[in-house]
Amino acid sequence: MYASQFVVFLHDVDKNFIARPSSIVRYMQEATNQQMRDQRPSYQELFNNGYAFILSRFNLNIYHPMAINDVLTVKVWASFSGSVTYIRSYVIERDNVVCAEASGIWVLLEIAKNRFVPFGEVDLSNYSTYPPLQTTLSRRITLPNAQFSKVGQVNVMYGQIDCNGHLNNTNYADMLYHFCVDRDLFNPIEMTFHYIAEAPLNSPIDIYSYSVEKGDVKTYYFKTFVADKPNVVAEFVLRKKQ
Repeated sequence: MYASQFVVFLHDVDKNFIARPSSIVRYMQEATNQQMRDQRPSYQELFNNGYAFILSRFNLNIYHPMAINDVLTVKVWASFSGSVTYIRSYVIERDNVVCAEASGIWVLLEIAKNRFVPFGEVDLSNYSTYPPLQTTLSRRITLPNAQFSKVGQVNVMYGQIDCNGHLNNTNYADMLYHFCVDRDLFNPIEMTFHYIAEAPLNSPIDIYSYSVEKGDVKTYYFKTFVADKPNVVAEFVLRKKQ
């Protein structure tokens, strides 16, 4: 298991000095990047050899808000499942208390051939491997049979793309959370993303949403489209603040 430490900086937080959802996701994925850097091959080495990890699904649980100046320990490890599936598990701790957990389902892409690389074809044996985290791994999105409303459109800007030339997956957390209209009354406790297709630079993303509230929990469902083609499906579960 690999561990990194992060400090919640001022630019990571919202108006209440609480780490934004995208910040939490980035701590987790940056810890993975550091693990790959130290245990080899690094992400950049893979990329220079024509490969890139592509995120298919990301399930996040937030148990405790993380605030400005908090010192966080992020633990990450890899698991391999099936012929082309690579699982990453993530745990964030503050003072030995688990604040968030997540699972990411990735595939390794051979960029030039647009081909998923079978497990074992590229040597990743140096990576720390353990059984996957079960608390978040199995969650799936079941969209309600309801009328979704268009809530907005955003354009992919240069500052949002990654080395693959499309909107980095971490940006979706804040982009969609912006359309949860009860942010001041609720805290996010679960976020699930299914990534269907990429959003290239300058492409407009149409965002559709539907929400349902039961007791102190409100759930937002999102569907996004690029050029009328499915881009991302997401589910955000929020709990009313006490």
